[in-house]
Amino acid sequence: MYHNSFTENFLLLESMLLELILAAKNEDNVAGLEDVHPDLYNALLAQGFIVPKETDEIQKVRELIKSVDHRDDTYKLMILPTMNCNFKCWYCYETHIKGSKTSEVELKKIKLLIDNKFNEMKFLKKFDLSFFGGEPLLYYKDVVLPILDYTYKKSEENHVKLHIHFTSNGFLINDDMVKGLVKYGVDSFQITFDGHGKEHDKVRYVSKSKGSYYAIVENIKRLVRNNILVSLRINYTQSSIDGLPNVFNDFEDLSPSEKKLITLDMQKVWQEEDLSRGLYDKATAMKVAARDFGFSSHPANSSNTLRNSCYADKKNQAAINYNAN
Repeated sequence: MYHNSFTENFLLLESMLLELILAAKNEDNVAGLEDVHPDLYNALLAQGFIVPKETDEIQKVRELIKSVDHRDDTYKLMILPTMNCNFKCWYCYETHIKGSKTSEVELKKIKLLIDNKFNEMKFLKKFDLSFFGGEPLLYYKDVVLPILDYTYKKSEENHVKLHIHFTSNGFLINDDMVKGLVKYGVDSFQITFDGHGKEHDKVRYVSKSKGSYYAIVENIKRLVRNNILVSLRINYTQSSIDGLPNVFNDFEDLSPSEKKLITLDMQKVWQEEDLSRGLYDKATAMKVAARDFGFSSHPANSSNTLRNSCYADKKNQAAINYNAN
C-alpha cells in the first residue's frame, strides 16, 4: 500500500509491481518505469507518487496551507461563556474560575463582532459557532441561548450556512434544552467519558454518593434521538481501559441509525505513560469494537493536519473568553 499524504491518494500494489518500483528507486531511474510498465508509471504520475524534478513541492504545500487557512468564505467563532465547571477532573489543564460568566455588556460586544463579520466578509458562506469552557451549559439560558438566537437570525438573513458545536461534559442537558438545540440547528457535541460506570464516576461526580455516568449516557441518547451528532471522547487510563467495552451495553437500545450518529474518539490521559504500548493496543481494539457495534469511525483523512488544521491556524477565527478577551 502506498499513501500520498499531500494528495491523500492510496495505491494498492501487487508484490511484483512493488518490486519494480523498489528496483527503479535503487537504480535512481524512476523514469525508466515508463518503458518497463507504462500503466504503472502513469498511475504513479497521475496520483502524485512521481513528481517532476522541477516541481517545487514545498511551495505547493505553502499554497495548500494558504488555501485552507486563509479562506474568506468561512468564519470560526469559539465562545467560552465561563471558565467554571460543575466537575473537577484530576487531569484537567484548565484553572476553573468560580463566578466567571459573560455579562450583558460583554454579550453586546460579541454580538457586535458577529455583526461586523456578516457585514465585512463579502464572500461569507459558512459561519462555524462553537462553545467551550469551563462547562458552557452552566449558563445556557443567560449566555449561550442569546448568542445562538442572534447568530441563527443573522445567518438566515444573510443566507449563510451555520454550523454549531459544543464541547461539554453533557451532564446538564435536559429535554427543554434539547428543544432549543434542535430549533437552532445545533450540529454536534463532544462529550467525554472517563471509563465505564464507577470508573467514570471516580473522576466526574456530583458528590461522594452521586456519580454522573448514567445521567450522561441518557443525555447522549437525547441528542442522537434528535439527530445531533456526538463525538464520544473517552479519556482512558490503565485503570479504566479494561472495562470500557461495557459502555456499548448502555447504548443497546439505540436504533442502528442512532448509533451511527456517535463517533468514538479514544484519547489517552496525557499524564498516563504507556511504555509497553499495551494501552495503545487496547484503545485500538476498542475502536474496532465500536465500529462493529454500529458507531461511526472518524474519516481516514481527519488526522491530516494540512487540510484539517487547528482552528487557531485560521485567519478568519476568534476565541472569546467569558470576559470578552
